[in-house]
Amino acid sequence: MVIEMNKFKLLIKRIRHINFDRMFDMIDRVHKESGKMKLIILIDMIYSAFVYNVGYLDYYVFGFVFCNKEERKTFMTMPISNYLFKTLNDKQRRDDFDDKLKFNEIFNDYLGRGWLDLRKANYDDFVEFTKKYPVLFVKPVDAFSGKGIEKITITDTNDLQAIYNSLLEHKQYVVEECLVQHEGMNVLNPTSINTLRITSLIKDGVVHIPYTLVRTSDGTKAIDNIGSGGFYAPIDENGIIFKPGFTEQDGVHEYHPYTNTKFVGFEIPCYKEAVELIKKVALLTPEVRYCGWDVAISKNGPVLIEGNPMPGYDIPQNHFHLVGKTGRLPQFTEILKEEMPK
Repeated sequence: MVIEMNKFKLLIKRIRHINFDRMFDMIDRVHKESGKMKLIILIDMIYSAFVYNVGYLDYYVFGFVFCNKEERKTFMTMPISNYLFKTLNDKQRRDDFDDKLKFNEIFNDYLGRGWLDLRKANYDDFVEFTKKYPVLFVKPVDAFSGKGIEKITITDTNDLQAIYNSLLEHKQYVVEECLVQHEGMNVLNPTSINTLRITSLIKDGVVHIPYTLVRTSDGTKAIDNIGSGGFYAPIDENGIIFKPGFTEQDGVHEYHPYTNTKFVGFEIPCYKEAVELIKKVALLTPEVRYCGWDVAISKNGPVLIEGNPMPGYDIPQNHFHLVGKTGRLPQFTEILKEEMPK
């Protein structure tokens, strides 16, 4: 009953906030990929919203136009993802993850970098930090999708007072040492720290890893976030990319546009160590049973970037990346069993 009510509320919310330009853009994309008439696609989108609670964005990402009734039932939808987020993750612990500086305090031993909390540090502390770490990443405590994240290189000509004041003004209280990326990851793209999204699911004290993705910038930015034009691609259990890169802007790419490195077949360095890291740190906060961890492969090995108690349910179900036309729901059901919503 709870999940059904949430589905109804979400449907009403979607109807009230339809972005028609975005919706018709998705219809155009689906039409180009499938060859089906746009009117048929629109009708099926509306049907899918009512029957499966899948919005037009998910309709495109999941490749619903290519799926039959039974295949559509295998997809993790937003209401199910929200249900797991709320029932598997303790609220207070979720809040600890949402505040990036609280997260840094809890997982300090696994960050592999220096960091500073400008809510507590003063100007002199900031100056001393920049002497030790002249290349910085700064961000708000609640940053998401790359918003408010900047890379700053400190030189002798910089006005440190002005930089410090600007960080406070824009609430960019998280100041971190810029990691040096593993040379093997630079082969994929050296312009950003290319992070892994490793999702953990804890059941009866055992950490399961349902899926892993790699993200990288397009070569023009220092951040790899998908919302900022970045690519993502799925990784198999051996740390090998097995499908092409995908970007929300223009779809599938066989090769990275900056390095010309082929996505499929690329081997992530230190992948097994990265998975072992997540299996270890996930049990430090067992109250957060469902989490998407961002991991960088530094020159010294895997390190934590942050944790997300509400992992994206859509990108691991991109139809360009799926094996067959099956979504992630059966995988989660096999692990969680009776804890899944009915």
